Amino acid sequence: KEEVLRLPGAADSPVPSLSWFQEKLGVTSCPDQSSFEDGPKYVLKPPMGCQGEGIIFAKEIEEGLPFALSDAVAATKANIWASFGGRKPHWVVQKLVDGMVLGGKKFHLRAHVVVLEGEGGSFEFYAHKEYEVRIASLDKDQPYSERGAHITNGAGGSSTRRTFLSPSLEEEFPESRGLPQQLTYFLSAFFSQLSPYLSLLKYREGGEGDEEGEEWDMVVEGLARRKWGLLGLDLMVDVEGRIWLLEVNGRPGVATQENLLGNEGFRDHLVRLVKDIYGLVVERDCGENFVKVGKGAPILKNDERR
Repeated sequence: KEEVLRLPGAADSPVPSLSWFQEKLGVTSCPDQSSFEDGPKYVLKPPMGCQGEGIIFAKEIEEGLPFALSDAVAATKANIWASFGGRKPHWVVQKLVDGMVLGGKKFHLRAHVVVLEGEGGSFEFYAHKEYEVRIASLDKDQPYSERGAHITNGAGGSSTRRTFLSPSLEEEFPESRGLPQQLTYFLSAFFSQLSPYLSLLKYREGGEGDEEGEEWDMVVEGLARRKWGLLGLDLMVDVEGRIWLLEVNGRPGVATQENLLGNEGFRDHLVRLVKDIYGLVVERDCGENFVKVGKGAPILKNDERR
């Protein structure tokens, strides 16, 4: 069943992601990636960050199940799940969004949102205003067998461009003008809709063998402990200008060293991001690069939940 979340002012723009858990899988063959006549409807992504590897397209959701099953078997044999720290691996199914283009190429956006403990155990959401842009390596008008044209998170290797929304990018791609403001509005609407349910989130305690302890904790020597978390929200803008939330990453990664070589502008953006997060969490200074997009009631511990 597809759970749909609708946002104010976007009545026909549901969040399009689902998840499959490993124990629910059990079918056999994989769709031919070059056989789509009208185009696929879904994208299936494996559990770990893949830089474009392992992603498949499917006409129907069921077509992707065999791939997820074989992927799970291979990962089990290689003992990959040990790195998950007890978390259940899952494959994400996303509705294929007919995205707008920059210079004829598909792109998606990454928004970094800090979840920060406030007064009385409440928490607040701050979005970093330098939204990342990941642009495909090939023009959109290519068959789906040309993965570099339709996968924006690394299928083109070092040719996949990583940058961020800025005045200089607007000069290069005038169609990107206004996107930062639209994204901030979208995130504010999203967290406004979500906040009544956030107190029901599971409060994760550190368990045996969990070196990190509580997932939200950050301890800096000589400073008070303050709970926080970092979310990476992947977003896409469709051809009609609507914004889609593709997925939420609880432990977002960063670009590989290969992607940073010769890309000083993006590297400097990552340095600013880390400095700004430190300023917000440790020095309690929102600075000029963070904007508050929501707040929520205190998260309930397990014994307080109904």
